[in-house]
Amino acid sequence: MARASVGGETVVQPRSQAEVAQVLERARSQGRVVSIRGGGTKTGFGRAAPDDPLILETLGLDRLLEHRPEDLVVRAEAGMRLGALEAILLGRGQTLGWDVPGGDEATVGGAIAAGVEGALAGRHRLRDDVLEVRARLATGVEVRHGAPVVKNVAGYELPRLWVGSMGALGVIEAVTLRVRPRPERSVTHRRLLPDAAARGEWLARLGRVDPEAAALVWPAGGDLAGLVVLSGRSRQVDAWLGALGPGEILEGDAGQRAVASALAPAPCRLFLAMEPSRCFEALEAARARVGPVAASADLLTGWIRVEADPRAVDPQALGADADHPYRWEGAARLLGRRPVTGPPGPADALVLRVLDAFDPERRFDRDRLIPPADPGVGSPGTGPS
Repeated sequence: MARASVGGETVVQPRSQAEVAQVLERARSQGRVVSIRGGGTKTGFGRAAPDDPLILETLGLDRLLEHRPEDLVVRAEAGMRLGALEAILLGRGQTLGWDVPGGDEATVGGAIAAGVEGALAGRHRLRDDVLEVRARLATGVEVRHGAPVVKNVAGYELPRLWVGSMGALGVIEAVTLRVRPRPERSVTHRRLLPDAAARGEWLARLGRVDPEAAALVWPAGGDLAGLVVLSGRSRQVDAWLGALGPGEILEGDAGQRAVASALAPAPCRLFLAMEPSRCFEALEAARARVGPVAASADLLTGWIRVEADPRAVDPQALGADADHPYRWEGAARLLGRRPVTGPPGPADALVLRVLDAFDPERRFDRDRLIPPADPGVGSPGTGPS
């Protein structure tokens, strides 16, 4: 087991499930809170680690455990990088097709625990692809939720509970995921949308195709563009491209790279849920208040992302309310503390009950999931999604 002290943090990197259990037992005996980290690509989410943190890093759990191509199923340890897993799958004619912050450097378990998807995630939702989760609770007990099959109708869909859990339930050790056949062709159609007429025409054309993903991307100081991901047989993709009309054609994963380039890493971003039909309006309103900053919207889910400063931006002024939840990325680093996301509501109370059932001694850092109220920042809104 690898150990290190970095910036005042104690970092341990277990290389087996038995070593994970040893780390948790040691933390329990010492009364220390455990923060879980994968590839470190989403450390901006939530507040900073607690005082005297014990960081359990999962990168030592990086094995491909099983791949059953005929069943469209793959099982991997939580610390395996997404890029490494995707390379193996592509070489065997299959793909995960995920679009998550951190891209290839993110880990499988970290992507699931964060539960955050990129602007081109589209149909490929994390919670739909997680078939089975094997995890370790703070007591050292191993739990297995779900089953390693695509069609499982027995019991509750407990694997979904781990998507977006932010390491507050336990240590994800291994997961079984649904994979897809690699499409014959995959392209991204990109078109600039400089005015209302162009946007209206683009939306009308969008209704004539069956996209894997559709997004609006507005670079800082640049022009708004519509991106549509199309996958399938070459003949069908060509027909859809004809329906979309003029535009730049980006082959393969070039579309995701273009979005990543346009939305360069920012100190802080606001994530806001919005009806897909209102995304144009929401992005324009956000930039009118915040300025010409980088912003994007996933038109299949309605999540918009805006580069913003929590010291100057009121999420309610951008449309946040009980029906439109929001969350901050990077605000804790900027402020030195977790920003308020509103007083706990009924959903937060239910989440706390679940957390207490899984971790009654509060050994895992749960404030990244439901932070303590901080009335000094922002204004009341809704809880994190």
